[in-house]
Amino acid sequence: MLIWAAVLIGIISQPAVAPSQTSKTLKKFSSLEGRFSVLLPNENVERSSFEDTRINGAEANVFTLKAGKAVYLVKYADLSGSLDNISTVEKILDSACNDKAAGVNGTLSRKLEISIDGFLGREIKVDTPEQTIRARLYLVKQRLYQLEVIVPLDEGESKAVTTFLDSFKLINARETSFNSDTDELYPRQISGGLLQGTAKKKVAPSYPQKSREAGVGGPVKIEVLVSEEGKVVKAIFISGPESLRDVALAAAWQWTFNPIRPDGIPVKVRGVLTFQFAP
Repeated sequence: MLIWAAVLIGIISQPAVAPSQTSKTLKKFSSLEGRFSVLLPNENVERSSFEDTRINGAEANVFTLKAGKAVYLVKYADLSGSLDNISTVEKILDSACNDKAAGVNGTLSRKLEISIDGFLGREIKVDTPEQTIRARLYLVKQRLYQLEVIVPLDEGESKAVTTFLDSFKLINARETSFNSDTDELYPRQISGGLLQGTAKKKVAPSYPQKSREAGVGGPVKIEVLVSEEGKVVKAIFISGPESLRDVALAAAWQWTFNPIRPDGIPVKVRGVLTFQFAP
């Protein structure tokens, strides 16, 4: 599998400093062709493209911005071949994550399942001796998106980095889940309120003492895929404090629901469970 290792190797050798921008100073950058928007420190974005032989000659589009010596990148490429099941999608994403670490001789210190508008993704952290790469990857139909920022080792968890990653939005993405035309990948979406109203068993997440004492709280959103029998068969973190991610996921997996029968026949559904943490 890919992932633009040559581009990264060229950048990783440069010393970097921590990005100092906040969400108030970030500026919205949009690409209609790329069908995405994101917040960046300034408007000095450089675009490049090349034919990537590792993905059958598909055109890889790269948007690069340097703020000080911190580097922000957004990339996308349209993949060929059939992406007709979840296992194929996950294999592509996992391979991309591993290639990204290998491309810079770094250590993959974090890999998490995420999603955007129902499409599967991964969040990773790659550490090298001097720098950290925080990245998110999404496979939206045939298009693989990657956004990342390269910072010093001690700035990988900074607010500026997280704000950049959180700001990524799809433009005119079809409001369907995951990545194919099968029932498993494109289940019916229902509102969080309706989903919770059909719950047979609700489990509240535990509140980690360290997070409570540190004043970490707020809503944590988990997208769940519910089978025809009302069981959670997949749970993906969408948003919220990272220290509350695991407890929210653990709680979501334990929920059960009455089968949803829109036409009298049970169907798979997806929806979002929101857990509130009040310090």
